[in-house]
Amino acid sequence: MTQTTRAPGTIDPGFGQRGFAFFPLPGSEGLNRTVTILPDKRVLVTLVYPPFDDVALGLAVFKEDGSLDPVFGSGGIKDISFSQPLTFYPNAVLLLTSGGWLIAGTASTEKGLSLAVAKFQADGSLDPTYGAASTPGLTLIDVDDLVKGATLLSSDQAPTDIMDNDGGNGAISATQQDGKIVIGSVVSVEGTPFPRGIVIQLDSTGNLDITFNCKGYLLVNLPDGLDWTNVMAVRFQDDYLVVCGNYRKDLKLGGYFNRYDRLGNLDRSFGERNNGTVLISLDDRLVRLSSFTVKSDNSLIGAGYVMDNQIGGLVVHLTPKGSYNLLFNGGTPLVSKFLDSGVLWRTSMVQSDSNLIIAGQGGEDLGELRSSITARLLPNGDVDLKYADKGWVEYPSPDVGGNHTFRDAALKSDDYMYVSETQMEGGGTTRGSVFRYLV
Repeated sequence: MTQTTRAPGTIDPGFGQRGFAFFPLPGSEGLNRTVTILPDKRVLVTLVYPPFDDVALGLAVFKEDGSLDPVFGSGGIKDISFSQPLTFYPNAVLLLTSGGWLIAGTASTEKGLSLAVAKFQADGSLDPTYGAASTPGLTLIDVDDLVKGATLLSSDQAPTDIMDNDGGNGAISATQQDGKIVIGSVVSVEGTPFPRGIVIQLDSTGNLDITFNCKGYLLVNLPDGLDWTNVMAVRFQDDYLVVCGNYRKDLKLGGYFNRYDRLGNLDRSFGERNNGTVLISLDDRLVRLSSFTVKSDNSLIGAGYVMDNQIGGLVVHLTPKGSYNLLFNGGTPLVSKFLDSGVLWRTSMVQSDSNLIIAGQGGEDLGELRSSITARLLPNGDVDLKYADKGWVEYPSPDVGGNHTFRDAALKSDDYMYVSETQMEGGGTTRGSVFRYLV
């Protein structure tokens, strides 16, 4: 990697074209979605293609200097087609110790929308031992087969007050442990007036794992009659599974954390009420959680946003047992209002010194003229003024304009981070970029 003396929070010119890789790539129609740093420091970017194109999904691999890896696929790009026509919308990439990876998301088929998990080998080829015999390398999950009358909700179908996934990794989240993969999402169920969060566990071959809740899935239950829920993120915390999402009760919007054991039982030692649940609320303000991460000490960092007269980025730090961390912002949720036009955090990442990198969306109340924004917080919640001279940075700068949508981010320890975003230009043309910040 090209060495540079530039300050943290600045674009790293040692990557690609002055810090950027632009999409669509030459010879490809795919737009960038997720970004993942591989163990050898190469960068894997998933590509979304137009609906029912001949290509269901694209993969691009870049070397650390931002050039496409000529050893991977065809000149660094590999187009993926499955045994049946579909369009794959990737939301999460999980690296495997074998050198390959799992990609989880949704698939649009002739029958409708399904949850989807594909398993790839290190060279980007599908693993034929995974999934159903009719779709080698791919598992498709029709939620109606699990819950009678259930329909998987996409971002344009679900109420915006229960599932806001514009630009983020959506309400499809995935995690893995011991060869098993857990997926979280949201469904509507025929005959019920509200959506429900759903958590599904698959075994190492892509089949439903019935050791989890005796049927391979569960619908999220919250106390106090909070039935209107979604799932935004799932993560393992040692031998526990933590699920994060949002709820609605009348006009009140809030976030929640639930913790389960490996069999899918609610762990009632979690949370101050000893009921397995932590509810996140702030007076009469509307609270939404987008994701969370588990630190090395098993504490939880939640990221999202708060709505009142202005949209502010939200960071929540919980102890391993689900209490507020008193050393972070005095034991209260942290709300950041760096931009008058609004801030919405999508993801959080932890550096080796326990500083937090937070990334997400900003600009014009998240409508027109949006931007991507990142910040670095000290362990106590204060902004780190060594980062971009003020603790946070926005791209593009306000005078550039355009409608930029944050898609994903990935952190390489204390060196740099990648951000994936797309941009709507005049005439409805959509372009994208992956760029690298020094951290």
